[in-house]
Amino acid sequence: MRLCGALVWIGVSLCAWWTARPAAAEEAALLPTLECRLEHPLRLSSIAARCGILRVPIDREHPKGGFIDLKIAVVPALNFARINRNHAIVLLDQRGTGNSDQQSCVYPEDWQEPADPLPALRKATADCLAKLGAHVRFYTTSIAVRDLDAVRQALGYDLIDLYGGSYGTRVAELYMRRYPAHVHAVILDGVTYPQQAIGVETPQDAERALNLIVARCVQTSDCAATYPQLQDDLNLLLRQFGPQRGLVTIDDPNSGLPLEFDFSRRIFNAALRLLSYSSMQGRWRLNP
Repeated sequence: MRLCGALVWIGVSLCAWWTARPAAAEEAALLPTLECRLEHPLRLSSIAARCGILRVPIDREHPKGGFIDLKIAVVPALNFARINRNHAIVLLDQRGTGNSDQQSCVYPEDWQEPADPLPALRKATADCLAKLGAHVRFYTTSIAVRDLDAVRQALGYDLIDLYGGSYGTRVAELYMRRYPAHVHAVILDGVTYPQQAIGVETPQDAERALNLIVARCVQTSDCAATYPQLQDDLNLLLRQFGPQRGLVTIDDPNSGLPLEFDFSRRIFNAALRLLSYSSMQGRWRLNP
């Protein structure tokens, strides 16, 4: 079972997870769980956990109108290095994501080719919304937070520590505002404030971060000596992976054997964005 797997893979936590002291909770848990292993998306590692499913109504005002099976995993204390030496870690596929009734849009590979891609993006998004139907109104953050508290209750926890990264900070903010009596501590990593429209400024922010990384490399002697033509190399890659795809060979992270795959502009853009998502990662990638 993969929980929050696409999110970990892209390097951005799009969900909130929490920690809680396990002893009393294990006795009070109402949700049956089974032994399982959570695996890295590239199968680089795995960790023991207990997995379960919590069924919740799609629409709580009309609970007989359909259900969602929320996929949950609990990593026991002492099983995840220092971070949960005294706490269990709970992972949840938020409704509409992962294995919890995923709702997703598939965009054509060439939608960015026109000089002005926004009309194509708007049309593809409108088509996807029409395909998903009116029930998507039940896949909001506010409703997902109610799911989060239902999971807390089902696992028998009273006080929890919440961790939210990126969009997950919004989940954590809303949870602690709605259920303050059940929050012991909160970590907000890369805050998105409640009024912020997530995604609108992402391309511009990513471009700015990448430009700052290149500029910092030019101004740092070790980096500049190691990558004397970094901007030129980057421009070359951008031209090389334009509308066309390229066949790339890398070492398979699991077997070590050569692995060939089509490398497109979409994959290239995603890789650049992840490498520039934080200053720490940007420094690590540029420094020899």
